Order: sequence, then C-alpha cells, then structure tokens
Amino acid sequence: MKIYNPTDIGDRNKLMILRLIKVYDGISRQEISKRMHLSAPAVSNNVAALIENGIVYENGCDDTSLGRKPRQLSYKGDLYYVISVELMPKKVRAGIADLYGEVQQWTEKEIIVENGVDEVLGQLDSAIDELLEKRKKDVDVIAIAVGVPALTGQNDLNDLFGTYLPEWKNVDLKEHILQKYNVEAIIVNDVELALIGERERGVGKKQTNIVYIKYGEGFAARAIVDGYLLKGNNMAAGDLKKRCVKIFSQNAVKKTACQILFCELNKVMRRQMPL
Repeated sequence: MKIYNPTDIGDRNKLMILRLIKVYDGISRQEISKRMHLSAPAVSNNVAALIENGIVYENGCDDTSLGRKPRQLSYKGDLYYVISVELMPKKVRAGIADLYGEVQQWTEKEIIVENGVDEVLGQLDSAIDELLEKRKKDVDVIAIAVGVPALTGQNDLNDLFGTYLPEWKNVDLKEHILQKYNVEAIIVNDVELALIGERERGVGKKQTNIVYIKYGEGFAARAIVDGYLLKGNNMAAGDLKKRCVKIFSQNAVKKTACQILFCELNKVMRRQMPL
C-alpha cells in the first residue's frame, strides 16, 4: 500500500477540488467541504492556491443562502492549452485542446519509418509546430502528451518503434520535446491514453468498468475496473500486442486472436477483482 506524505495529500485534494469546480460551476467552498468531508480551512487553503494559479476564479455570490453569502467558484478552462499526440510507426496524429477538453485544431502526418529516426522526429515536430502556429498566441501550452506503442512504465519505452528502427532505443522522447519546446512532455502508452480519453470524453464517460481494444499493428487492450486504470506490477496489464502480432505471423485468423485477447483480459481482470 502506498503511503502518502502531506504534499501528496494536498496535491490530491487540489485535484479533487478542481474537478468538483469544473463539474459544478458556481459551487461554493462550503459545498466542496460537505462533498469532500474536508475542513473549511483545508478547502479554503487549497482553493486559494488554485485561485493564485489562475485556474479558478470567484464569480459572485450564492443567493440561495441566508446570512453571509458564500462566494461561487468557477473553472477557467481557457487559461492554457495542452497538446496530445499519437505517435505510430506509419502516422502521427495530434490535436490541441483547452482545459475543458475542447479540441481547437487537429492534424496528422504520414511517416515513412524506413527513412530513419530523423523522419519520425521530423514529422512529430512538424505536427506540433503546426498546432502551435494555429493556436491563439496569448494562450500558452503547458504540456504535451505523447501516446506511444510501448510499456511506458519500463526502461524500454519504445518497443514497437524498436522493431522497425533499432536506433530508436537511443531516443529520449521526453527530453527531445523539452529541449525543443521548453514544455513538459508526458509519455503514455497509446492504448492507455485512448482509454482515458474515452473515459473522460467519449462513450465510456459514465462507466466505471471499461475494456478498450485497439487493432492496428497488432491487438492491444487496457481496462478500467471500478474507476481505476489497471496497471499491473510491470505496468503491462492487458498489453497483448506482441503476442497477437506473433499470431498473425503464423497466419492464424483474426477470430483466433480475438479469442485469445479476451481470454487474457479475463485473466487480468480476475486477478485484480476480489472473488
């Protein structure tokens, strides 16, 4: 079991408060305190930090209360932009969105992976540059998330690209983006990123148990159980990509690959869920 220090707890509380303000526009500190079972001083301190950051602002008073009117809080989702990228051996797709999750611009570039590492990084940079050029100039980008076909919790971050480009193992994608754009890069497994998107904005928005399956270079899957993303001890829960590619190389039919995929996912979920 992970033990959280006071800083961790404070950050988690800020994130939970921010989510409440985002969902319940105009919510008061008192209502946040009730919903989160936090003391009034704890809520006030966290809200003050969010207001200082600029992501939250006060927009009036709640007229439904007697006595002193509580101040209403709102979320400023147009304060910053984020860029999300799907980087695959044959194509890079990227979009720029505000903090409400509203996509402002979208682009994609073809990749000829046989042309080497410079081709891949060049097309990645080209996609990001195009989005930066099209954005509102007075709004900064605070993060760039890149979905890669790899087990991002392990040392070998780019295993599928390594199949095509052995020299890709020498690429530090996080550092490349930081040096070029001076923006923090978040490197995430591509299927995890897609699953999180479906959970937050797509058809799985109201679901607590989701299995997401992606078919491209092979089969891969990730799952959310009871609202939590399954990771596993090796950060690979549900990752069946290599196995399925091997199946196709042996000329097995797609139906067989799907059956194995679901069997393996069932094993993963049975290990994670209590009997």
